[in-house]
Amino acid sequence: MRFCPQCGLLYQEGHRICPLDGEALQTRSDLFLGRILAGKYRIVELIGEGGVGRVYRARHVHMDLSVAVKILADDASVDPHVKERFVREARAADMVRHENIIEILDLGETGEGMPYMIMELLDGVGLEILIGKSAFPLQRVVNVMRQVCSVLGPTHAMGIVHRDLKPENIFLIERNGMSDFVKVLDFGVAHLVHEPGITREGFVLGTPQYIAPELASGQKPTASSDLYAIGCIGFELVAGRPPFHGDNVFEVMSRQIQEPAPRLSSLVEGVPDPLDDIIDRLLRKDPSERYPDAYAVMRDLDMFMPPVRRPRNPALRLSTPGFVPGTILEPAAPTLGPDMLQSWRDFAERAKTKASPGDRRLVYEMEELTGKLESIFGMMQSVLAVMSATEEKSRRTGRHIRFAIDKLAHSASLQRAFAASAESRESVSPDLDDIDRKIGDLRLQLESVSSEAAAQLADQQARIDSLETDREAVEAGLCELSMQIGSSA
Repeated sequence: MRFCPQCGLLYQEGHRICPLDGEALQTRSDLFLGRILAGKYRIVELIGEGGVGRVYRARHVHMDLSVAVKILADDASVDPHVKERFVREARAADMVRHENIIEILDLGETGEGMPYMIMELLDGVGLEILIGKSAFPLQRVVNVMRQVCSVLGPTHAMGIVHRDLKPENIFLIERNGMSDFVKVLDFGVAHLVHEPGITREGFVLGTPQYIAPELASGQKPTASSDLYAIGCIGFELVAGRPPFHGDNVFEVMSRQIQEPAPRLSSLVEGVPDPLDDIIDRLLRKDPSERYPDAYAVMRDLDMFMPPVRRPRNPALRLSTPGFVPGTILEPAAPTLGPDMLQSWRDFAERAKTKASPGDRRLVYEMEELTGKLESIFGMMQSVLAVMSATEEKSRRTGRHIRFAIDKLAHSASLQRAFAASAESRESVSPDLDDIDRKIGDLRLQLESVSSEAAAQLADQQARIDSLETDREAVEAGLCELSMQIGSSA
């Protein structure tokens, strides 16, 4: 098979040019190129490859939208632990839906049983690429740390621990004129506090240079484990290297467990005392000596270096009110008359006026197939509109619940700070217990909303899959007829 890199259509061997857009066809070395997933996303380009899968660029067939598609590799798909972590990444990101977390748009399996994930397509750079190239200004260090903490605050309140925070999982993009807008990636090893773990016995998940001592010792991950990782990242941004390093993994892990972290000021001249103290507290061996929560870290960061407040365009809507300023517009509803369908109509019209008498039968067949494709697209758009409404209802309800959790968790953090400074905790303890109960109730509501929406979307997706099979057959027929008629038509 040959593949058009512009529109994604597939053609038989021997064809050289796509008649729809004039693009030179390429040999289809990857069986996923040209495929449409979830009835909406046509894969057009491989953009990354890792140990457990590949990442592609794809285009929505009904609207002007490019996305990233992560597909698990064959061998990883048969490992239940890897497969569950893949699904968990989508679930964790979907529960929080913070604007500083990469947005997961869809989740499913190919016909071969390989899980895939549809994500927003990011244009930026990983933090690990920038570290060491040049010194990070302190304002930039604080900005990155604060945004990551803004993710961890509500995430931890919802019972989710990332447990593999590292520079490779922090992506910087530009948004709304704001450079260094953080996107946290890879919740694939996230620990959901209220669910059974998926870690193999004796197997430690995490990256040695950023893993908390208690995790390196095989203990259960907690919110404090993520705060330790933030301390390691902040340390590296300033010093150019993580606090602990060694010749091998075991040496690094041993130092994480046994050695106290060096003070930043002992390695880098001119480090302000407040920042030195913040990172030192994050890197304490005893979790109880670290910050109680991410909100407390943000408060100290803001006291040291208040964030720059940029004017916001009131016409743009925040993805989640109350979180770090920034914007993500709501996804557009499916549009009528896909460009691909119009391209086939135009081709048929040109063929009708220029085709030889012998080709007229082929033109009539093309018109008939174009009509079938239009009917299939119409039915798909109806189902997609229902899916869009289902997703929007779930999104809006979830947004209100997440905002309430974030506000309550922030209030609890302030209460804990007050209690820590007071001689007695008795006056605030009942309030904290009440807040914890409310957060627990809201978390259950959020899980219920997500589960209900997932069940409805699964039914609708089954209809899309059936229509997708019909669409593939019609599209293959159109491609073949176009080549028989000739690209000069």
